[in-house]
Amino acid sequence: MRDGTAEPLAGVVVRATSADGVIVATATTDASGHYQLSVDEGSYLFRIEAGPESFALWHGDKFAPQHSTLVDVDAANGAAVDFTVPQAATLTGRTTNARGLPVRLTTFSHVLEDGEWIRIRNYGPTSQWGGEFSAVVPAARPVTISARSPFNTDDFLETWLGDTQDVAQAEAVTPDPGTSVAVGDIAVKGGETLEGTVEDKGGKPVPGLTVEAFRGRTDEVLGSATTDDVGAYAIPGLGTNATGQVTVRFSGERIATSWGKNRASQAEADLIGLASWNPGTQTVTYLPEYQVQTAPPTLTGSGLVGSTVTATPGTATPTPTDTEIWWYCGSTPLGVEGTQYLVTAADTGCALAARQLSVLEGHGTGVATSPPVIGKRFEVLDQPFVYGARVVGTRLRITNLKWSAAPDTITYQWLRSGKPISGATGSTYVPTTTDIGDEVSVRITGHRAGEGISTTRTVRGTSLVRARTALRIVSVVSRRGYAEVAVRITSPGVTRPGGYIRVTRREADGGESSVTRLRVTGSPQTIRFAYLSPHRANRLIFTFAGTTYAAPARTTAAVYVR
Repeated sequence: MRDGTAEPLAGVVVRATSADGVIVATATTDASGHYQLSVDEGSYLFRIEAGPESFALWHGDKFAPQHSTLVDVDAANGAAVDFTVPQAATLTGRTTNARGLPVRLTTFSHVLEDGEWIRIRNYGPTSQWGGEFSAVVPAARPVTISARSPFNTDDFLETWLGDTQDVAQAEAVTPDPGTSVAVGDIAVKGGETLEGTVEDKGGKPVPGLTVEAFRGRTDEVLGSATTDDVGAYAIPGLGTNATGQVTVRFSGERIATSWGKNRASQAEADLIGLASWNPGTQTVTYLPEYQVQTAPPTLTGSGLVGSTVTATPGTATPTPTDTEIWWYCGSTPLGVEGTQYLVTAADTGCALAARQLSVLEGHGTGVATSPPVIGKRFEVLDQPFVYGARVVGTRLRITNLKWSAAPDTITYQWLRSGKPISGATGSTYVPTTTDIGDEVSVRITGHRAGEGISTTRTVRGTSLVRARTALRIVSVVSRRGYAEVAVRITSPGVTRPGGYIRVTRREADGGESSVTRLRVTGSPQTIRFAYLSPHRANRLIFTFAGTTYAAPARTTAAVYVR
């Protein structure tokens, strides 16, 4: 084995493979360039593997296996397979993106063989950060270079010398042995696009700004663009793997220069790379002389559910061409624009505020937010009560009635077991005998006329209405050793009140002692008292405990036993 100058090549690996590419034997050339392989009788392909400064070849000094031929090896004579490795030359140049800016890409060397471009197995090295490459190629035959991103990342298309993606149109170079040929730039098409939008503090697009991408935190500009009417920009052909990380600067005549993402200097700027390629939205600040100054809008309205809150825009200078009012619940946008907002049940507890955007072309949008109005329901608070004895003839009224907002008017409707009582529409109600045994409640409705909203609350009773009970002593008869007392119970509206009368005696110390207990079976009803203290008046207390339909009652009598 020898090179193009007939010098022997030592240390070169030689392999014999079957027709389908399976390696069957391997050897290494000695100092004189000779090698010896031991294979069975048959037909084989032979190839050599050279180092980075040489080339891999197949039998017949071919760079592609399809251009080589099988060698027949018989058992008696073997076969002699020689290789002549071509001399080398060097191609130098630079890889760039479509904008002519250097990018770090992988280069591939190709040789023209039998009318076909063959990629040399020891392809050229990856270009440096400045895009420079130096590729070893066979001398004295047509060669070319292509470049693309490693592993086809970043969408960089494989581009050939001659500024083409069509290998048939690739530009060829035939270098002399040992020479270095400068082939210029390979402008690789495609690559990732750095894109985003720019807006001011009011969220309005900022057109006409210059956006520049720098390599890392250096001053090397990789590409630039100008924001369009909607604040969008795109810098194509950068490529994250190819360029490494970049920083982005935003500048313009009327804004304070800033860096992504929303930083004041390049040292503070976010490095945009593999994990965060799309820089998203950049917010820029206009210089004071180009910033609209806006006073916050003023809100009127209670914030009650079902009512409308109105925003009166604040003054702005210079005079804007457009004023927008947007509604928020705290810091959350509600997606509603306009000077009026209808409060819904979902807004309960929200700090409702109006944000004013004062827009003037070429100026920073003026932004101001009103003081909030708390969204709340128009309702009765806490727990009101129906106050009163719930006895026929005793007036009932409502206590502990509180409102979330003062009503303009209040209407009442008293209910008997849930059904309206005819004519009972005042703030108080006196039960009648018709109500005995029923629950009396009241439905209260508050009205706010200015907002056109109402709210209703039913306050329920806690017990049934009972008849008013009268307990009277009809007669007291004194006998020797006992006394008889006739009592009468009357409960208008109740025929038989039932229940019990308990009789106690008032003692000298002011206390009471039990005397007897009587079931009410009729009226009047006579009670005989024996064993009372004779020869003196006994102060007796008669107590009717009441029943479901009759109210309690109480009376006293002096009973004398002879």
